[in-house]
Amino acid sequence: MIKLRAIACFIMAIGFFACDEVGPNIDFGPPPAFDTTFITTPVPTAQNRVVLVEEFSGVQCSNCPNGAAEVEEIIADNPGRIAAVTLHAGFFAVPYSDSTEDFEIEETIEINDWLAIPAYPSAVFDRFQFEGTPVAPILATDLWPVRVGERLNVPTIVNISTGASIETVDDNSFIRAGTTVIFTESFEENAFLAVYLTEDDIVDLQLMPDNTINELYKHKHVARDMFTPWNGALLTNNSGYEAGTTFIKDFDLDIDPNWDLDNLYIVALVFKNNENSKEVLQSATEKLTL
Repeated sequence: MIKLRAIACFIMAIGFFACDEVGPNIDFGPPPAFDTTFITTPVPTAQNRVVLVEEFSGVQCSNCPNGAAEVEEIIADNPGRIAAVTLHAGFFAVPYSDSTEDFEIEETIEINDWLAIPAYPSAVFDRFQFEGTPVAPILATDLWPVRVGERLNVPTIVNISTGASIETVDDNSFIRAGTTVIFTESFEENAFLAVYLTEDDIVDLQLMPDNTINELYKHKHVARDMFTPWNGALLTNNSGYEAGTTFIKDFDLDIDPNWDLDNLYIVALVFKNNENSKEVLQSATEKLTL
């Protein structure tokens, strides 16, 4: 990721970007491996929105495979425009005695409770509370593509690029995730950054709609861990979020030997977190570089 950061700075230089260092003033809990803030000029063009789909699931939920199938259709219908995370939490997430995995982690439990997930499967789309709905989670899977379509048309004010690689220091290997956030418009509220690590194609038990247990079910987009606190890290800057405000951050995470490195992804999101809104401003996803 050090190489990625160097390349990014080189690209900004040849693109006639001027980086005026203003000094980081950021509280991310455990400090990032690299952390800097500056103003990028000229301000880049806003990206197309990438919709964050957080699907809440459980291995003992018979309807959850239908939700997972709907997410795969949404991804196929909107290539490059979806960042998907599957969070296992709640009473259906308890593994079977023969399960080899326990997908429920502290972060998924916290987010499940924070978003007040009422039933499974449920999904939230950019954590946005749509008009006429009392809560953000959407239960009816036939509404999921409709909600995604609505969010795809919402302009963004934040550009995100992210990626991760395996790094080794003193014979210790770990995952280093790097994220660059650029505000393309001024923004007056607080903004938070969260970074998931997800894994695809994990083969383990799953209750199916016909109430049989599929021992060879492939679980996708499973939230394995987070590089940041579950409720995000506040992006702070002395000058606020004027257009061009840029944050570059690297985060390190120890490798669990149970993870398949060939199937790991990074999902980064910038979002609001106040009493009125938890809306995601933009998200991005990339496969781990080996």
